[in-house]
Order: sequence, then C-alpha cells, then structure tokens
Amino acid sequence: PNMASALAIYRHIESLVVGSEKTTMGCLSTGQYNTTPGCVFGFPVSVTDGVVSVREVEEISEKLKEIIDLQDRQLLAEKKVALGECDDIEKALQSVEQSLWTILENPKLKKTAR
Repeated sequence: PNMASALAIYRHIESLVVGSEKTTMGCLSTGQYNTTPGCVFGFPVSVTDGVVSVREVEEISEKLKEIIDLQDRQLLAEKKVALGECDDIEKALQSVEQSLWTILENPKLKKTAR
C-alpha cells in the first residue's frame, strides 16, 4: 500500500510539472458529471502549465453514471459524518451500501463477455 501511495503522489507531481492530456486527480466538484458541489471527487483532467482542467466527455454509459452517482453519495455521506452533520455513521452509509448491491445485482450493469 505504501508504494501505491508513493506512486500516486509521484504521478500527480509529474503531471503538474510536465503536464498531461489524460490523468485523474481529486478535485473540488462544482457539479461536473452530476456530482455534489463541494465534495472532492476523482475526475478525468488535463494539466497544462500547472493548471488542472476537468475534462468533459460527450457521452457516458448508464453503468458509469450509476457508479459515479454511488461514489458521489458515499463521499457526501462521509463528508456529512466528518463535518458532524450526521451522528449515525451506520445509517449514513447503509443506503450507499444498498445502492452498491443494487448495481452489482442488476443484470443490465453486469460485465458481459465479449
């Protein structure tokens, strides 16, 4: 785990210094990809001269939209717990877990063989 963290830090710094057309970074959401503004979310970005820009894509699959929504709800629940806006951690994350199982058990979202 320590090497994975070190590699992630290295790649972020490298992207900021050298630039990158396609990478992922945790950025404060302003609502991109239908995420909750104010939450930190891993977005596809490009980096030019140290400036990070969230990349918008024209079309996102339904499966990916549901996964993004699930991650967004989980991050929002964690944020509320961290800020003391929610006293019941289990209850806050229970609905997120239920959503995860719904996604995993839904046949239209399962990976299909090619």
